[in-house]
Amino acid sequence: MSFNNKDEALHSILKKLNSEMNDCVAVGDYETLIPLFEKLGLSIAFGPRNKYVEKHADIVVKSNDLRDILPHILGKQHLS
Repeated sequence: MSFNNKDEALHSILKKLNSEMNDCVAVGDYETLIPLFEKLGLSIAFGPRNKYVEKHADIVVKSNDLRDILPHILGKQHLS
C-alpha cells in the first residue's frame, strides 16, 4: 500500500468495524509510518531504522521477532 493510501484505507476499515483511531496500533520501522504513529492509540517502532522513528513512537522494540510486540499490545487494556 502506498504512503498516501494508508490513512484513507484505515478510515475505511475503521468505519466498517465501527472503531476509532484510538483503538488501533501502528507498527513499523520507517519514517513513512510517523503520520499514523501520531494519529493512533499506540505506536510501536519495531526494529526501527533510525532514531527519528524511535522519537515518534510510544514504544521502541529492538528485535527481529515480531512476537516481542505482543506484551505491549496486550497490555493496552483500553483497546477493544
